[in-house]
Amino acid sequence: MQLVKFLGGLGNQMFEYAFAKNLGENIQFCDLSKKNIRSIVLDKFNCKVKIYNKFLHPLTPSIKNFHIIKEVDPWTFSSDLTNRTHFKNVVYEGYFQNEKYFKHFRNDLIKEFTPKKQLDKKNMEILNKIKSTNSVSIHIRRTDYVNLNLDTDIEYYNRAIKYISENINEPCCYFFSDDMDYVNKHFAGLKLPYEFIDFNKENDCYKDLFLMKNCKHNIIPNSTFSWWAAWLNENPEKIVICPQHWFKDNPSSDSLLLNEWIKL
Repeated sequence: MQLVKFLGGLGNQMFEYAFAKNLGENIQFCDLSKKNIRSIVLDKFNCKVKIYNKFLHPLTPSIKNFHIIKEVDPWTFSSDLTNRTHFKNVVYEGYFQNEKYFKHFRNDLIKEFTPKKQLDKKNMEILNKIKSTNSVSIHIRRTDYVNLNLDTDIEYYNRAIKYISENINEPCCYFFSDDMDYVNKHFAGLKLPYEFIDFNKENDCYKDLFLMKNCKHNIIPNSTFSWWAAWLNENPEKIVICPQHWFKDNPSSDSLLLNEWIKL
């Protein structure tokens, strides 16, 4: 039996799910550490998520007796991780944040990271606006990042918006954030057309991601949540703007910054 341990929020869970596609159809997911996971949201998508339930597998050894395979570095690709088939019962633990693990599954992931149910009226109205304009998603992550000194400064967003205004005709900006008071303080009165998407709650975060993914262009911080929105964006002429470095203290994290993205 092969299990992948869920860690983190939706963006991290999407990386873990994408990595697991290398392991076959029968892979299951487990939550062994409640403190490390917010909530499992992937089941809102068309994902084939099988959650391990020990009561359904009474003959399987206790999880503590599984062979645990941990990644060495979250951003460094290792082909060895998916070549451990000689172990009968395995738990994979890590974030697996390198697109080499799943780039070849891109078409599948675009379909699977789509909401199962049609969006509600309010989100559908925004989606229709996004599709009918030269839309730009702007994601601003704050909360936990502020205390960890990982948040992206306001000057980055000013440079990114300036770049968009100089390179895109009639852009319309859609702001997504976990701190709308901050966004309102700094961006209310923006000279470009804009809208704050502030009505989806935490358990509906997948709706925000889907809206961002459907924007023509994306401005993202160092957040796996909006990374996925940009990566899943199917616009062949998309402009994705990202920071010059993902995490300044971890150079290997820059592997998340794709060559075709604009780094400011």
